[in-house]
Amino acid sequence: LLAQPRSLLLVGELQVGLRPPTRPGVFVAIETGGAEPVLVRELERLPADALVISDDPGWVWRADHRPPGGFADVSYQRIDDEQITEDTLVAAARTRDVCGVIVSSPLHFRRFDTLPERLEAQGYERLHFGAKTLYRKGDCRPNG
Repeated sequence: LLAQPRSLLLVGELQVGLRPPTRPGVFVAIETGGAEPVLVRELERLPADALVISDDPGWVWRADHRPPGGFADVSYQRIDDEQITEDTLVAAARTRDVCGVIVSSPLHFRRFDTLPERLEAQGYERLHFGAKTLYRKGDCRPNG
């Protein structure tokens, strides 16, 4: 009898910090701290129509932005197959609509050794959010 109340209490404690289920029996954790929510808030400050390249596009979508077409799938397989290279990434970042590039993973964009310098040469500012780096274009005016 004592095990059941403890189990129920534990379930109740696990649900603290969770939002209501989107489907019955499914709970999604709310991010409450750390670098990721701060990164997303920084992305939200970009112009509404700004595109953002990221080695984890989830942060881009959470901030209500989108990646350019060729960067919705940034799997390391595409990098291994040279479908995404440092040159293609830099060329995409040069376009008017791209206002940010997020680099977080050594399996993804951190492989590109000269990417930081090349982005900064294009006017991107380096901002750190824990292990994640946002390169934010200083004077970004998409479609303008």
